[in-house]
Formats: sequence, C-alpha cells, structure tokens
Amino acid sequence: MDINPKELSEIFWESYKHDGIAVTEVLQNCMIFSNGVHENITGKDVRDDMQVKCVHGQPLIFGKNRDKGIRLNGNQLEVVKIGENGITEKDILVHDKTTEDTGIHMMLAHMMPPHFPVAIGVIRDVKAPTFNDSLDQVIENEKANSKIKCMQIMASTGRP
Repeated sequence: MDINPKELSEIFWESYKHDGIAVTEVLQNCMIFSNGVHENITGKDVRDDMQVKCVHGQPLIFGKNRDKGIRLNGNQLEVVKIGENGITEKDILVHDKTTEDTGIHMMLAHMMPPHFPVAIGVIRDVKAPTFNDSLDQVIENEKANSKIKCMQIMASTGRP
C-alpha cells in the first residue's frame, strides 16, 4: 500500500535482493483521477479486516481482534474465525514463501475483497536458476558437444 512507506520499503528491499525476476504490486491512490479507489482495503475502519500480512513462518491471521485466519480446506483457501466451530490457531495456514509449488502462492495473490482479505508482503521467494544461469549451462553444453572446437581450425580446413 502506498500509505505504508515502511512496509513498502521492506518489500522493495526483498525484491531487490531476489536473484531473478521480482514482481511488486503497489496499490497506489491517485488524488486526481481515482481518489479513494482502494478505500475498501486501506480505510482505517476496514484495513485490519481486509489485509492479511504474509510473513514467512507465521500463521495467516488478521482482523481487528486478530481472530480471523486463512485456512486451506481441501484445495481451496477459506476465511475462518478462530474460536468458532472448533477452529484454533493450529488450523490456520502458516505462510511459506519458499514452497516451490505455486498453488498456494497463486491463491494468496488472487485473494480479493469482499470474500477474502488482500495478501500483503512477500508471497513467493523461491530460489531457482535464473535465465542467465540456464543460458550459461546451455553454452557450456554446446561447447563440450560441438564438433567445431575453434573457428581458426574450421577456416583453415574448410570443415568442422
């Protein structure tokens, strides 16, 4: 959120440190063309209920009274109230930004009001080979397996 510079700078720093592609979405209010466009998420009276902080290793708990959570029910996320229907903090999904499977990360990224809060923070941070790493490996493999070892030899003999 553009109204929380401390949190925004922390997220930008995490994006900067990531080796590879990083996508950062900023919900920014435009005072001229769309003033208050994110009020249903950022308004003082609703922000605690409409935002869930994704902190690695922490349960996805939110709400003014910190009594709501995100639970994985089968293969779907759902909002539950802690203390109702036998729901405890142990039932709440613990955020793991390093899981290689994109399923839960994508579900978190797609959560939207009014049925879900917006996920705020680093949703995914997976270590994987970058394009440059992969390209370097392809070049090394081609060099090792190529019949052409040197352009000078090819030029002098007329063949690889």
